[in-house]
Amino acid sequence: MIAEQKPKRTASVKELADSMVEIESELAAEELAHHRTHILKHLSAETEIAGFRKGFAPEKIILEKFGEMGVLERAVGAALNEVYPELLLAHRIDAIGRPEITITKLSPGQPASFKIKTAVVPKFALPDYKKIAAKINAQKELSPEVSDKEIEELLLRLRYQLAGKNPAEKLLAEEENKLPAITDELVKKLGDYIDITDFKIKTKIALLEDKKRQNREKKRLAIFDGILEKTVIPLPPVLIENETDYLEARFTDDLKMMGSNVEEYLKNAQALVDQAVAAGADAIKFQTHNVEDEQLDVNIISPHFRASDRYHWVARNTRATPLNAFWKPLKEYCNKKGIIFFST
Repeated sequence: MIAEQKPKRTASVKELADSMVEIESELAAEELAHHRTHILKHLSAETEIAGFRKGFAPEKIILEKFGEMGVLERAVGAALNEVYPELLLAHRIDAIGRPEITITKLSPGQPASFKIKTAVVPKFALPDYKKIAAKINAQKELSPEVSDKEIEELLLRLRYQLAGKNPAEKLLAEEENKLPAITDELVKKLGDYIDITDFKIKTKIALLEDKKRQNREKKRLAIFDGILEKTVIPLPPVLIENETDYLEARFTDDLKMMGSNVEEYLKNAQALVDQAVAAGADAIKFQTHNVEDEQLDVNIISPHFRASDRYHWVARNTRATPLNAFWKPLKEYCNKKGIIFFST
């Protein structure tokens, strides 16, 4: 037996500003009646009514308690739980967030008309990213170096740590002299080192590689910043609100970890809210874009691209840019107060 196919639902879809769409359609009287029956059974089973056991109150009593329109509104809600996903699929709408539903016509025994307004994944075009990347990659930079002074400072920090001291809390020269000495025997315990000289050489190489990595990362982020600056994306308000809420919640949690609170921080950083909104907008911008759709040649952007950069590339790799701008005042404040800054 072939299942009866549902008639195709007609609907009009209008694109609005800020990556929003409005869908207009209606529910047939028959399907509304079907959901009305189920709502009546549900209300009868869940409602305490004097003189009746749950599930046995007659329809007339239920209607007297909730009203015909109250029952119909619930029936529309139940119907739209099924209809809304169907409309999104039929019209290829990539919706995000909670939709705003308005019932425009509702009468007993008649079709019900409705409007649904929802945010959608923003559509946008990439700028000439190859040109941006080429310009930044062509910029000359000084080769990183590691001085003997940096090595000595690292050794001193190591001595502090071996003594259980905080390197940030500078000791007097006399007390510093009493810190554990760095010996050949000690460095052998720290890793694959022959003696202090070998330790210094390998440490210098490691520091140099780290500086090179930081330079590559700095250039990569500069490329993303350049692309971000020239990309216009109509962001729906719900995305900015959600990202802002996330940043504020994370910010509050970090402050709690440090034994502080937002009120105390606000005394030292009045621009917190503005920074959160700006960071929320920037962090969202490229989360909606799959690079493969644009056939982005990542090798042109930077030879240091990772394979994972091909998907949601700015979401994963430039998120640090707005977030660093967001956390910068907090880090500066913590440094002044001698508080350790935690960030995940």
